[in-house]
Amino acid sequence: MKLSWTRVYPYPRSAVWLAVTDARAIRQWWVDTNFEPVKGKVFFMQDTPQGSWDGRVTGEVLDVEHETRVVFSWKGGGHQTKVTYELFDEPGGRTRFVLRHDGFVGLKGLFLSTLLRFGWRSFLNVQLAELAAHVATAGVAAPFPQPSKAQRGAAR
Repeated sequence: MKLSWTRVYPYPRSAVWLAVTDARAIRQWWVDTNFEPVKGKVFFMQDTPQGSWDGRVTGEVLDVEHETRVVFSWKGGGHQTKVTYELFDEPGGRTRFVLRHDGFVGLKGLFLSTLLRFGWRSFLNVQLAELAAHVATAGVAAPFPQPSKAQRGAAR
């Protein structure tokens, strides 16, 4: 089973790339992480625990083409899947972003893919759009105007 989406953002590919691959940016709006777009990099992503899930995802960067493609394994909650981000230039300085998440197996995989479908949709439609705009105008190191999801979770 595979999840797949395509979105076009009105920002240059470099801004969208940083928004999805720079740990400082990812921490701004999504989760705590030590992600780096370096083949072989083992990383973690720490989200808010929910139910029996401890909120932790680990993975390894499997393939990288700078500002074009990154593929990584995604291990969490007893599942191992694969995520691919691809970026393409569009006319007018825009970027087409393609996200694929695949490898869901069995009934538990169906359940997980259903949950992630909502999470990824929010990621693409809200968080990534906002962060790409921020990176394009202020830069990756500039503080985001609102507390990150990671910061909000730590304050609980």
